[in-house]
Amino acid sequence: MNLEKVYTPEQTDRTWGMVYYVPEHLVPETLAYLDHREKGGYSRHTVTVWNIDAEGEEIVVVPEALLYIATEENEEYLGPDDLKIIAEQIHQSHGPSGPNVEYLLNLATALEGLSVVDQHVIDLASLVTEMSNKAVQEINEDKSNLPTPLQD
Repeated sequence: MNLEKVYTPEQTDRTWGMVYYVPEHLVPETLAYLDHREKGGYSRHTVTVWNIDAEGEEIVVVPEALLYIATEENEEYLGPDDLKIIAEQIHQSHGPSGPNVEYLLNLATALEGLSVVDQHVIDLASLVTEMSNKAVQEINEDKSNLPTPLQD
């Protein structure tokens, strides 16, 4: 189900994304996987998931959903910073689930698929893509400077 918005008890900000149903018999395995994947600065929270019905009314669609959030209290939370510094951190970092670049670009693609415009994510994805392209170009230039093997 598409998630129109999530309200946390602490704030009334909107959070866009997807809601997934996990069958009861897969919950322990799924939680173990997510707890490992999201261990770098994320904590578990229970939230109410709202949607908007055909009449435009807000309705509760999931009274208790699990959500992982990076809060300021987490020791790995980096906090706000200049966009270029954030992009460099993402470009250089790798977590248990893989490169942070991949995570960011997948997030940008998912938001685009939901027709959500998050300019911060769009700008970060653009900067990180530029950094990645520049790194690949530099590697290719270094390779072109290698001596060529002798031919018989």
